[in-house]
Amino acid sequence: MKTLTISLLSILLIFIFVSYIFEDFETKYNENNDLAYYRGKNAYNAQQYVLAQKYFSDDLLTNPERSDSLYLAANSYMKGSFQSFNKSIDYYRKYINQLLDFSLIDISLINQMKNVGMIEDLEKLSNHINNQFYLAVIWEGIDSNKAIYHLDLVPKSDQNLNYHLVATRINFTLKNYSAVVSHAKNVNSISGMHKNNYYLLSQAYRNIQKFREAKEALQIYDKLNSIENEISIDKKFEHITTLYKLNNNLINSYDYNALKINLLVKLNRIKQAEIELKKLSIKSLNKKNRILILEAIKNTRSLYLADYMFSASKSVKITSDEYVLYCQTYILSNQSEKGLDLCANSAHKYPHSAPNLYWFGMALLKSNKTHEAKYQLNNAIDYAPWVNVWIIQLAKLYLLEGNVEFAKAILNKSINQDNSIQIFKLNNSLF
Repeated sequence: MKTLTISLLSILLIFIFVSYIFEDFETKYNENNDLAYYRGKNAYNAQQYVLAQKYFSDDLLTNPERSDSLYLAANSYMKGSFQSFNKSIDYYRKYINQLLDFSLIDISLINQMKNVGMIEDLEKLSNHINNQFYLAVIWEGIDSNKAIYHLDLVPKSDQNLNYHLVATRINFTLKNYSAVVSHAKNVNSISGMHKNNYYLLSQAYRNIQKFREAKEALQIYDKLNSIENEISIDKKFEHITTLYKLNNNLINSYDYNALKINLLVKLNRIKQAEIELKKLSIKSLNKKNRILILEAIKNTRSLYLADYMFSASKSVKITSDEYVLYCQTYILSNQSEKGLDLCANSAHKYPHSAPNLYWFGMALLKSNKTHEAKYQLNNAIDYAPWVNVWIIQLAKLYLLEGNVEFAKAILNKSINQDNSIQIFKLNNSLF
């Protein structure tokens, strides 16, 4: 009986071991199978568009129906130093052809298809879309009468910022200048920072003989140009102060307030920035505005503001890019414990994001957890083997431990053997 029990226990242990090995093998297989896809996403997010083109093309050889790869490959071929509208068109067509739910079509995709000249494809696509606003966007620039027809059918409840921006442009094309004024004013009441909208508004006012209003709109357009082109932070802040005097409705604009807070932080006027920040609803800020504020907080190590932002952002989904900025802020400010907890959470939520993995590794390094740090840095480099700053950082860790061969191996992982890699090899006799 005892022998039978031992035998059964042995069989059970063997079964558990084999299951573990198989599961580990399956996980690694899936990761390897998806490696090109994750590298493509990291390259795309890092604006390394030529690399993104390569990785998404590689992924689609083994995963030809992965919609994300098709969509991002199409976007990648519109950008970077090697553009190919023909390849972009090919990938967009494949992406659309496999869509079962045309409600996934959005304004961004429509505009990108226009940019690469897919007019006939858009006309065909219009037969499958029930959204009146998207139909108006499709026909904008193709047939303005069809565009305005669909625009007039958009329910009042759906008439948001994008609706009024599109309506301003379409009505301007049709020379409906009173409608241009109405929609442009709606845009300005919602945001107030859309530069071209003021230009169209000024021209519409001129055409209906309201020259004073035309001049005021053109002044705001010129001031927004000055803000966009100014390098000096002090002068940029002077410009936004003048802008507010020209249009005090900007007090309700999240875009304006986010820029103002960004500049206040950069000018080290932290208390004033805090007052302005607490006036806002953080969950109402879009990702672009949250990042604008967080970048200034990171650059000035404004920990109190970082704490406030993070606490106030718990009701919204914190994106991968935002997590990276939080991680950098705490690590660069020597807040090792808080940085480690936050970066660990970041890496857990975004396990294939190279920047999140890298900064988790740096947080572990700051906490003297060198072994775990090397593991995360290796993961980051696997997903972004073109970032030589990270590769050199890991090579230094191996050299400190005397692992010369490991240092050589990690340096050779770089797909971008530029001067930084060559100089590091030369200085450390690693050729």
